[in-house]
Amino acid sequence: MENIDWETAIAAGLAGIIFLGAMLMMFTNFWTTALRKKDD
Repeated sequence: MENIDWETAIAAGLAGIIFLGAMLMMFTNFWTTALRKKDD
């Protein structure tokens, strides 16, 4: 495991972080919209 391809690892890490961030933003946006509809 010592011979890690750092470019691949960093690219995969960034992709994962961006993907998780997008999922979280979509979830929070959906959640706030649902709560707003419930209040009306």
